[in-house]
Amino acid sequence: MSVIDRIAGWRRRGIILPGGAGGTPPSSGAFLDAVNALSPVGIWPLSDASATDFTDFTGRQGGQWVTGTPSTRRPTLVNDDANGYSVEMNADVRGSIPDHSAHQTASGGVFLVFQTRNAGLKQALVNRAAGPTVGRWLVEINANGGITASLRDANGTKQEISTANGVVTKGKVSAVAFTWGAAGLKLYHNGSTPAASNSSVTDGAAGASAISVGAWYTGIDFFTGLMGWLVLFSSQPSDADVGTLMAKLRTAVLYASDDKVAIPKSTAMDIPVLANDHFQGDDASATVQVTQQGSLGTLAVQPDNTIRYTAGATTGLDTAGRYTVNGSSPAKIEVEVTPNNVWSETAVVPLPSGYGTWETFWSHETGGIDQAVIDANWNQAKNGVYPWRRYAMASPDGKPAVRDRLVQGDQIEPIGYDPVFVDFDLTSYRYLLLRYHYWSTAYWGCEGKYFALCGGRGWIGAGYAKPSGSTYGTDGFGLNAMHPHENNTVNYLRGLGSHADQASAYGDNLTYTGKKLLLPGAWRCIDVLVDLGTSPTAKDGSYKVLFDGVESASRIGIRPAQVSTADCRGVWFRWRPMSGGTPANLIGKNLDGDHYYGGFFLLRSTG
Repeated sequence: MSVIDRIAGWRRRGIILPGGAGGTPPSSGAFLDAVNALSPVGIWPLSDASATDFTDFTGRQGGQWVTGTPSTRRPTLVNDDANGYSVEMNADVRGSIPDHSAHQTASGGVFLVFQTRNAGLKQALVNRAAGPTVGRWLVEINANGGITASLRDANGTKQEISTANGVVTKGKVSAVAFTWGAAGLKLYHNGSTPAASNSSVTDGAAGASAISVGAWYTGIDFFTGLMGWLVLFSSQPSDADVGTLMAKLRTAVLYASDDKVAIPKSTAMDIPVLANDHFQGDDASATVQVTQQGSLGTLAVQPDNTIRYTAGATTGLDTAGRYTVNGSSPAKIEVEVTPNNVWSETAVVPLPSGYGTWETFWSHETGGIDQAVIDANWNQAKNGVYPWRRYAMASPDGKPAVRDRLVQGDQIEPIGYDPVFVDFDLTSYRYLLLRYHYWSTAYWGCEGKYFALCGGRGWIGAGYAKPSGSTYGTDGFGLNAMHPHENNTVNYLRGLGSHADQASAYGDNLTYTGKKLLLPGAWRCIDVLVDLGTSPTAKDGSYKVLFDGVESASRIGIRPAQVSTADCRGVWFRWRPMSGGTPANLIGKNLDGDHYYGGFFLLRSTG
């Protein structure tokens, strides 16, 4: 049956295919013809950047984008591809294909085309990691820039093979095929000759189970980069079959992505434009060129290939700037030129709405940290093991702020400083808010417990205790903003909160409700919001963490105060930036940079 006949059959069965208005089927490009000639049991082009689902061209089982959908289609990763697209994948966009027994056979294989921006980071490509012990398989980029594939054989024993190191490089198209069957395990990369094999394993993936695409798995990061075609087989392809598909690969897909930053007027900022771009080679080898100047400031390429934006005296949104990388299509540099150089409650974004009128009852430009506090804690050991974090008074843009220098391999511990405790009757107020501002010069790549809003009768979970001199007990609420590690280029806020019905002594993690990329090089506004509920005993309160005014995580339907009486008093704010990681976990996580904290406010509202 020709591919045209197959497509006609799909149309008759009502299968909607991407490629044009009204479900117009894809044309029979030579790549798709080559795929169909091998009689696969699943073909996913991974090219749909508009829908929550992606189509299986065989009509057996579609897939879903998890958490988010790809925002932009990218060029195809293979030649002779009439479908013509790939998609950008990251921690916010990954795929899942539900259980389907046709995709899981004792003899078979998987083929995937991709291009990564992080060749030196362990990243999941595709896996059947759930389901029974026998037949689990996983294909990943390993930390050495090679490909590793594993399969649980008929005895449940994990069998693993790997390519040579360094075969995966930034900005270069790769294809991987992992097959199993009578010829044993075989792993291919960009060619028809197996890069690794194990002839002793001759069966494996029988049974049904879901398949994950680009999704995190234990000890492995989300995939960051482009993905194209994913193909599954119910019998083991030959070396020649695999070579037919490999021959269609493009060398590289090049493009520059738009960048967005904020900067005070009459100041300058170096924008790391290459951080989200695709090109072959490292940052130093790229050719960055400004092709159009901004309207409110000037753009100039620096020796390290950042672009320096120098803002004028006029405030507003500058969307005029354009740049290219290695001759790519122009990308936009969007700059918000802000008027203020003094902290206020609404310095970056408006206060959360829908909570009545907010009243500020405490504020401090540097969160209560001054040079005396820094001097007292400088390099002091915590429990005789690790040094405290090292702080200094500094500012990236003229505002008062606290600077923390973080380098790779550090063990990070909290300074654990309580700058303020304000005594008032919490039963008079329903909503409490801690607002602070954060600026990084590099992407944060590890779990960080940031600043805490605590109150009521204290919070003893996770090391929180009543403030010195307090007579209000040790039973109350507390909420951390957290930066959990997703991968080394993206960062999303979550939270850890203590409440009356928590499952863990350390509090409960808030659930993601929305995600927003943490971009370096600008002030970002973080809100830690507590709804105490209608009464100390009611279970209608909530915790929320917001990032630049967008809700990032929450836990609702809780009783924050762990007391049944109405004498729940007092609120305090605590410095607790730290990491839950170890030096080994942090190496290679792109942590070398400055981090600034400024503009702290405690607010309350009666609702």
